[in-house]
Amino acid sequence: MAGEATNQLSTLHFRAQLPKYFRVGAVIFFALTIIIVGIGYYRSRSNTDFRMKAFPTALSKDVVALVSGYERRESEGDVAKYLIKADTATTFSDNHQELENVYLQVFGEGNVSDEITAQKAIYVPEENKNFTGYFAGNVLVKTRDSLSLRTQQVTYTKADETATADEHVEFERFNLKGSSFGASLNIPTKVVTLDRDVNFELLRENGETAKLAAGAAVYDHAAERIDLTNGARFEVQEPNATRSDGRANHAIVSLQTIENVRALDRVELFDEVQLNRTEGDKVVAMRAQRGAFYRTGMRYELEQEVSIESAKSGNKINASGASAVYESAALKITLSGEAKIYQNADYAQGDRIIADLYASNALSDITVTGNGHLHQTNPDSVVDMNSSNLKTTFGEDGVISRAASSGQSELVKSSNDNTRFSIRSVSGMFAKFRGTGTFDELQTDGRTTIKLEVPDNGADSADQTVAADVIHSKFQADGKNLKQTEAIGNAVFTVAPHRASVTNFNTRIEAPRFDCDFFAGANSPKICSASASTKTIRTPTVAREGRGEQTIETDKLSALFDQRSGNILQFDARGKSRFSELDKKAVADTFNYTTSDEIVRLRGGEPTAWDSRARIKAKEIDWDIRNSKSYFRKSVNTTYYSPKGMRNSAPFGDEGKPVYITSETAELDHANESAVYSGNARGWQGGNYVRAETIHIRQKESQLSATGNVQSLLYQVKKAGDSSTSTPVFAAANEMYYDGNARTIRYVRAVDIRQGQDRITGASALIYLNERNELIRTDAETGVAVVQSGRKAFADLAVYTAVDDKLLLRGRPARVEDVEKGTAQGEELVIFLNDNRVSGEGKSKVNPSGRVRSSYKVK
Repeated sequence: MAGEATNQLSTLHFRAQLPKYFRVGAVIFFALTIIIVGIGYYRSRSNTDFRMKAFPTALSKDVVALVSGYERRESEGDVAKYLIKADTATTFSDNHQELENVYLQVFGEGNVSDEITAQKAIYVPEENKNFTGYFAGNVLVKTRDSLSLRTQQVTYTKADETATADEHVEFERFNLKGSSFGASLNIPTKVVTLDRDVNFELLRENGETAKLAAGAAVYDHAAERIDLTNGARFEVQEPNATRSDGRANHAIVSLQTIENVRALDRVELFDEVQLNRTEGDKVVAMRAQRGAFYRTGMRYELEQEVSIESAKSGNKINASGASAVYESAALKITLSGEAKIYQNADYAQGDRIIADLYASNALSDITVTGNGHLHQTNPDSVVDMNSSNLKTTFGEDGVISRAASSGQSELVKSSNDNTRFSIRSVSGMFAKFRGTGTFDELQTDGRTTIKLEVPDNGADSADQTVAADVIHSKFQADGKNLKQTEAIGNAVFTVAPHRASVTNFNTRIEAPRFDCDFFAGANSPKICSASASTKTIRTPTVAREGRGEQTIETDKLSALFDQRSGNILQFDARGKSRFSELDKKAVADTFNYTTSDEIVRLRGGEPTAWDSRARIKAKEIDWDIRNSKSYFRKSVNTTYYSPKGMRNSAPFGDEGKPVYITSETAELDHANESAVYSGNARGWQGGNYVRAETIHIRQKESQLSATGNVQSLLYQVKKAGDSSTSTPVFAAANEMYYDGNARTIRYVRAVDIRQGQDRITGASALIYLNERNELIRTDAETGVAVVQSGRKAFADLAVYTAVDDKLLLRGRPARVEDVEKGTAQGEELVIFLNDNRVSGEGKSKVNPSGRVRSSYKVK
């Protein structure tokens, strides 16, 4: 019983362990399967059976002969064609042979041959002593051209002397070796066609290594050329750890031969070209659609959609163009066709660029030909330079140190404060930089123009331009702003306001030379001085009546500027100075013109102002152009060309003679056509004159007034009945008023009129003149006294008429005292001067209620 129980427990325990045993068995079986498959795969790789694609499928299996130590030589006459050796040769009924450890030698012209060795071969004879050989197992092909090819399967055709492999191939020729998957060797043409996964390697004694790779390739070792397709790559590793590499869809590699040593000479690349040059941490990356690498000189040529990038020590270079050449050994980049090259934020562009590099690959020099443009970006400004020919030099820190141009040239500096400074030259310029965006020196050749632009920050803001045959510029200590500018030869300075207004003028100054000093810390002129025959033309930006073009002509001129607006504050003229606007002109040795109030202050020499009507001189002249007034001081001397030009406002009758006025001061209101002469004022024409403390002329009203100690000789009196003789009339008063329209003169206060020996005094007198300034009538009023030889007359009113030489007296009463005839009085008395007769009417003192009439003849 006990034994049976034990057996049952053992059975149950075994059954319980069955799943475990099955799992272990399955793992062991799976592992054995993998091992068997692996061994099979490994054995199949080393299997010397024939697997080539062109292997014949219908060969006889009927053996007709078996030979050991087989050797066969085929010849044509005395010329050997090929030799076959094998350890064993089996011949079949269709004449094909199977060979073991075979050796094939094919003879060419001369003492050369090709060799093939393999573990096995199948020899299939053909017509004309040709054959096809199928080689398997460690196949080695050696050509008469020293090319060795190793693989496991080769098909050799004697008719065209080609060897084809369908599997992994390794080849070697002198110091060139490589591999591919599948190959076809055409021995007569010396061309190897490599099917895929192609690699080449060239080793030189100096340690240089060149590697090539492609999806497919053709190696023409007669031409020493390799054609890489389906994704070509190359790499040249120099002994000093410098590397050149590239890739493209297609490439053609040319080799150089030196005593049977092959070296990579040139690589031509096509379609999506990438080229790189690496020297330590210095990398140059090139991109294009076509390119070429030349080993000698490490030269790279690029065409179509070219870009070049390089970065080293903080200096990044980017270049582009239609074509380019990078010469690594010479440290040079040449760009053509819409060429452009950047270093950091700075760049140059043009039709063609030649860039020389430092050893660090930073830009050293740039030469631009055709439509050249240089751009420099600085923290507070941007500098641009344009010319057909440009040459720029950089420091090793990447900062532009100098720039030169030839032909039509322009340099523009735009600052962050919206100011702009530009210079143009017809023949070229040279700029020396002190640092980033700072100048040390700026010179030009040929006709040059400098333009200084300020922000449009006010009604008076304006830009300035300086042009000359030659301009020399010096910069301030900061190197950012101009300090001095010398403009030499046919110099022109212009000021152009931003906005049009009645107070703004376009200004043009012409002179042989300008010297300009600038405000500290700004590209804004402070003062510009011109010498030797300068001419300034100021044209209003808004046309209006009474204002026009202003002209300043002087030997020396200084223009002072406002720093904020850039407009002119003041002109200082020295030496034969002349100012004009419309028909108004002024000259002096010097004058000062301030634009804020538009006053011209003429001094020195003999300051003179004139227009179409008059000329006036004084020691000092202030011409208020804005308010159309003029002020004259010290020894004022005025000449009116004719009374008609004064609108007949002067009491002078000769239209053909000028009128002169002198005074200590004068004030002219040109708009209202009035003038005030003060201080010992005197006006005259010929022998006629008026003298007073002040003379006031109002031309529009044809009036003249004189005040203060007035003295005059203004008209003549012709004796009745005798037109051939006339007597001048002298008059004095405190005031005088002339009305040219009414042809009257009114004397007021302390009037004293003398005509020969006759004299009339009174409080006022009104004189009537004809067009020849001859007396028609005189009306004297208030306290009138008439004094003649031997006779006196007194009245409230005295009226003298020249036509009949008669004096009418009216008073309460009027009285005549005659030293010979006695006295007569009455309300009205008449003195007939021609016959010395007095008549009148009046009341007697004895009988005041009656009327007294008297008539007597004076002896």
